[in-house]
Amino acid sequence: MAGQLLIASSLIASSAWPITNYQRLLFPYLPFADPVVYILPMAQAQPAIAVTSRIDKLNVAASLHQFDRALNRSAWESLGWGAFSAVIGLVLLSTTAHFGWVNLAFGVLLIAEGLYEKKVREPKVILVSAATLGVLGLWNLYGFVMNIVSNSGVVGHPVVAILQLVGAWNTYAGYSKYAALVAAADPATNMEFATMLDQLRTADPATAPDMVEFTAQKFGKNNVRWRARRMATDDLIFFVGNEVVLGRKQSTPTCLFVPRQQVKIEILGEKMFGRNQKATITAAAQQWKASIAPEMAQKFMTLLG
Repeated sequence: MAGQLLIASSLIASSAWPITNYQRLLFPYLPFADPVVYILPMAQAQPAIAVTSRIDKLNVAASLHQFDRALNRSAWESLGWGAFSAVIGLVLLSTTAHFGWVNLAFGVLLIAEGLYEKKVREPKVILVSAATLGVLGLWNLYGFVMNIVSNSGVVGHPVVAILQLVGAWNTYAGYSKYAALVAAADPATNMEFATMLDQLRTADPATAPDMVEFTAQKFGKNNVRWRARRMATDDLIFFVGNEVVLGRKQSTPTCLFVPRQQVKIEILGEKMFGRNQKATITAAAQQWKASIAPEMAQKFMTLLG
C-alpha cells in the first residue's frame, strides 16, 4: 500500500456525533468534514471501538467498507511507485550505474506488495508497505545528498523522495485505524451491509417507496449526492453520499446510519431556477443545505413521520 501519497493534510469532523464516533476517528476525510491541517510527531494508536448496539455494528461495517476502498486505491499506488522505481533502476543499470539494482529491487518489492494487497486485507501488510516506501524515499534522498557532496554516482531526486516519505507516513498512520476497524467488525453485519449498499445503489429513488435522493450543496465545495432509505426493522435512516466531480459521482461513498428520530427536513422555499426546493436536512449533529425535488421532499417527510 502506498497510501494517499500526495496528501499532506487530513479532514476531521467538525462536531461531535455520538453514533458515529468511529467514523470521525477512523475516517477524517469524510466529504462533509471541514479541512484541518495537523502535524503529529508519531502515529497514535487508536483506542478500541466499543461496539454494543445494532447501529454501532452497522456504522463500523460502513467505515470498514470505506477503508477497504481506500486500500484498493493504495494498492494501485504501490503498483505505480513500484513500476516507476523498477524502470529507473533498469535505466541506471543500462548506463553502468552500479546502484541501479537498489531501485530495481525496491520496485519489484512494491509491485509484489501491491498485488498482494489487492488480494489480501491484512493490517500488517500496511506496515510492510510503509516501511518499503519509506526506505526507498530515504534512499533517494541519500542519493541526492551524496551526489552533491561527493559526486558518488548515486542518483536520487528530492521531490520524489519527499513524496515517497509522505506516502510512507500516511500509509503507516492508517495501520492502527484499519486494525481497530477489523478488530471491532462483525463478519455477519459486514455481509449484510454489503447487500444493503448494493440494493440502495441499484434501486430507483423515483419508484422505491422507502428511499429518497437529494443533493447537498456547500459554497466552494463539490456537491454530494445523497440517497436515504428507511430501515423499518431497525427504525434507522441509511444514508449513502457520493461526491460529484465534473458531473460524475465518485466511486467511494460515505455511508452512515442515523436513528429516524434524529433526522429532520425543513423546506426553505423554491430555488430560483428549476423546480427543486431548497431545504435544510439534519441528521443528528450533521446538517446539509440541500436541493430536493418536491415529490422527494414529500416522501421524505412521510418516511420520517
